[in-house]
Amino acid sequence: MTANVDEPGIERVLLRTREWDSAFFALRIAAVVPDRLSAGELAAIERERTQQPIDCLYFLAAPEDPATLRRVAEAGWRFVDVRLTLGRDLDGAAAKEDPSIRRAEAGDLGALRALARASHHDSRFYQDGRFARERCDCLFEEWIEKSVCGELADVVLVSGAAGEPSAYVTLSVPPGREATIGLLAVDPRAQGQGLGGRLLGAALDEARRHGAAGISVVTQGANVRAQRAYQRAGFLARQASYWYHAWR
Repeated sequence: MTANVDEPGIERVLLRTREWDSAFFALRIAAVVPDRLSAGELAAIERERTQQPIDCLYFLAAPEDPATLRRVAEAGWRFVDVRLTLGRDLDGAAAKEDPSIRRAEAGDLGALRALARASHHDSRFYQDGRFARERCDCLFEEWIEKSVCGELADVVLVSGAAGEPSAYVTLSVPPGREATIGLLAVDPRAQGQGLGGRLLGAALDEARRHGAAGISVVTQGANVRAQRAYQRAGFLARQASYWYHAWR
């Protein structure tokens, strides 16, 4: 998907259709490609999303460019979330395995799906308020299930008896690249017992065993509990970006 900018000699890809999101939410969804927009680029996008038409447009903006933030706010695009990236190096050897942490199994899926449905409400999809609540719940149910099946994660670690996990963390370790944490959740009834910290410690050790030199995670600016857990595990903030949504 391209949009022509009203500036001589300038034409670049500004929008990209989000096929999976569109199918999942039964909406026409696209995302802005750059994180900064000139006045001409914003005008071109506004024409494009009217002509398509596009139901919802995602824009991940660089906070260092106040001119872009002002332009999109004046155009009526809604700020919905802060995307915060944290990370740390993985120096040192893996610690002794924690016997309370184990790998997820197929028999855990029912409980994991229920926990995923009840967690992650700080996500921008919930915060936006215009995505169907049921679809938002299903999004994280599918995410944890596909993680356990190996589609969206290499490892899923849990705490709790077989079939009754009370917490989980998902980990991806691409060869030769930084490890990433996808999801972290602790049942509210089990919070305050240090489960999140133990899961993160196990995830760090798992990443070390896979040869990763570093690890990162993306969380929401409003999710202070998660940020504190990551910081206690040695993660530091690397980057903040702003999510905007523009609805038709």
